[in-house]
Amino acid sequence: MKSFLFIYQYELVKILRKRSTVIFLILITLITVLLNLNTIPLYSAGRMGAAIDNPGAVLGKIPFRYIDDKGDMVEEGVSALKYIRLQREYALKWKGHPLDDSTIKEMQEFLNKYRGMIHADEDYNMAYLLQNYYWVFRSIYNLGLNPWNENLTEESLKTYMNRAWDTEYDNQELTEKEKLFWNEHEPLEYPIIIDYAPAYGMLINYAFWIHFMLIVFVIIALGESFSLEKRRNTKQVMQTTPKGFSSAVYARFLASETVAVSAALLLYGISMIIQFSVLGSDGYSMPLQQQAGFSWSRLMISSGDATLLLFGSSIIIIVSVAALTMMVSELSQNVVVSVGVMMAVLMVTMAIDIPVFGLNRNLSQVWAYLPLQRIRHEFLYDERLVSFGNNAFPAIPFSNAVYVIILLLSFLLCVWLTVKSRREQV
Repeated sequence: MKSFLFIYQYELVKILRKRSTVIFLILITLITVLLNLNTIPLYSAGRMGAAIDNPGAVLGKIPFRYIDDKGDMVEEGVSALKYIRLQREYALKWKGHPLDDSTIKEMQEFLNKYRGMIHADEDYNMAYLLQNYYWVFRSIYNLGLNPWNENLTEESLKTYMNRAWDTEYDNQELTEKEKLFWNEHEPLEYPIIIDYAPAYGMLINYAFWIHFMLIVFVIIALGESFSLEKRRNTKQVMQTTPKGFSSAVYARFLASETVAVSAALLLYGISMIIQFSVLGSDGYSMPLQQQAGFSWSRLMISSGDATLLLFGSSIIIIVSVAALTMMVSELSQNVVVSVGVMMAVLMVTMAIDIPVFGLNRNLSQVWAYLPLQRIRHEFLYDERLVSFGNNAFPAIPFSNAVYVIILLLSFLLCVWLTVKSRREQV
């Protein structure tokens, strides 16, 4: 055990002492911080806040508007962070209220009453920016409906949701068997309950880019995991364990995966800290369908669970890519070849734009399972099943299982190739 731990520590230090690894890790950490800080202008001066058409407005005083108890509009110039804090306070007043006919009618009467108060043109109604009913307006808008529609009711909202699901079924070319599978799942509860969960929406939106940076990091950090031994002529290190080469490979594999998982936890952890610090952690249990862009998802889970599911799936893919990178490194014994091959595959998957849904179903479905495409936001409403005999599996558990199998096969192949190579040398 001591010799195994020695090799494990040695492999960790070997990876982390590489200048390219350290520099790129620092770089993607800074990008992650900046990416998440973009939430501040978005939810203050941007389209989720005061909707000011001026990027520099976030640095000045942002108008925060509401109607006071006397029926007068109050406008306060506040900082970006204070705007977000005040908006959250107003939004949380609506937390737990049903989005029923009464609430919808109240909101629309309010908007019409104060029409023209923010913009002089009566036809250009920006009364929704008044914070009293802003989050009711936003909750309806996030579901994909027009909050201004005079015919909007709780029943029409339910009808729209059912129609949206049917449309999405057609977009994804689902079979009758697949439609039946999803329709038998637990339905969305009505009336929809207003909640405030923007932090989870932002985490889901940013997951793709963080996932992309992690894949590139893993390829760069582990591209010479096996070829470095040959280049530095350090084969004797592999002989320090009593159980021989295979134990040393286990330690190397574990060290490499430790780096991959740690990098993922670091970036996703930073994202969660920033988002929760800026927007709060409210709304973990809010249905995913109430997040903007996910109203047509049939995955009946909460926003918090959806976020963790996406992060967890990303980490599974990251460790699988790490295993593939090590396997290519063992096969090629050349860092340029191993990094070049993995990066080339990654760039091709980015350069070729195949819609996740559309064109040929089989082609787009296979394309959607590639390491980069799998963490796009469509991942959370991919309702195409994968059939084996009489059994059908949803996309999320199936794709996670595929990448676990890839991880195990890459690991076993690495061990076999390494032991075979060393025996031939002896």
